[in-house]
Amino acid sequence: NSYVVANMTKVLFYSAPTELCKKDGVFVILGDYLYAYKIYKDFTYVNYITVKGDSISGWVKSAEIKNYSPLGNK
Repeated sequence: NSYVVANMTKVLFYSAPTELCKKDGVFVILGDYLYAYKIYKDFTYVNYITVKGDSISGWVKSAEIKNYSPLGNK
């Protein structure tokens, strides 16, 4: 498990790791931090906590996120 950060202007969520299962209106934006759980093919299952404290889970395209270390890159 690791922290990741959105590296695209808009990173869409999917209910399953396939293009056919896009969640309408569910996305994070550039610079948002997520928690990554698992990878399947070109997708990563993530969790995001909104500013209101709501939890959003789903699949995002792995190419649209990058690893992030809150303690710096050591």
